[in-house]
Parts: sequence; structure tokens; C-alpha cells
Amino acid sequence: NGFEIDSLNASYGKGAQLRKDLGINEDDVLIGNIGRFNSAKDHANFIKAAKLVAGALPQTKFLMVGRGIDEKNLEIKLMIDDPILRRNFYLLGERPDVPTCMDALDLFVLYSRSEGFPNVLGEAMAMQVPCVTTDVGDARLLVGNQGVVVPAEDHESLGNAILEVLNSSKEERRQYA
Repeated sequence: NGFEIDSLNASYGKGAQLRKDLGINEDDVLIGNIGRFNSAKDHANFIKAAKLVAGALPQTKFLMVGRGIDEKNLEIKLMIDDPILRRNFYLLGERPDVPTCMDALDLFVLYSRSEGFPNVLGEAMAMQVPCVTTDVGDARLLVGNQGVVVPAEDHESLGNAILEVLNSSKEERRQYA
């Protein structure tokens, strides 16, 4: 496994335009993930955690990017069919500009129930995006003493970890990247 650092670095600053295109203000907090729709990814865990976060911090927005994660996916749509969530979720589907999507984030969350070596987590860290991850595969090894690691399939721990990071100052958030 490896990371194409040059292509990631080429995307610095491009996330601002994506946020603008989506109508996400500079003051809004954007949390997201990049990964295909698959039961091992445990999207329901993230969406339940997102509801906890949105209840505490209504200005928080959630971005999901990947094959099968779009407005046509009825399973995902049913999971976010809640007044608190509907207005705060962006489902972008599969995109060629993954580094730009990553650059738009204030926090990257890996919420899987199973992984091997999560490249996307390493890419987020390479782009200096603070990270919260479930303790799956090599995620703990990858983040080391950076980022926050929580048990898999535990939306309350995931939501609390997200809030912990978001309630810290911007300078303190850098320790999670």
C-alpha cells in the first residue's frame, strides 16, 4: 500500500470551491467519509452517530462520497430520513476528485466494522485532515497517537469522539491529523 502524495497535495485549497458549490458556509463544520456502499462499511453506525452530533452542533454537515452513496440509494435515504439529518447530509456518489472532497472536510471519519489497511484513512492524514476511526484492521496502527480510535459498531462512542474533536480548538484539532 502507498499514497500518491503529489496528487493529494495538488488538491490543497480546492475543497473550498466544493464547499461553496454545495452551499456549505465557512462556519459550518463538514464531517465526511469516502468509501463505497457496502455492509462492512457500517454506514448506519455513522448516521446514528451523526444524529447525536447534529443534535449537539446543528451547524455540522455530513458528506458521504463513494460508489452507491447517492440520492438513488434508498437504503441510505431511509437511514437519514430524519428532520435533523435530512438538511445536513450530502450524498455525492462516486467521484473522480476524491482529494478535493477530502480537502473540503474539517474531520474525516472511518466508521467501518471491518477493514484491512484503510488507505483512505492514510490519505486523510496525509492531507492533514483530523481523523476519528473505528478500531478495525490496521486503523489503530495507522493513526498511532494521532486521531481518535473507538470501538467498531458503537455509534455513541463514535459520536462522542467526533464531538470531542469538534469541541477542541483548531490548534488542538491538528493533533488528530
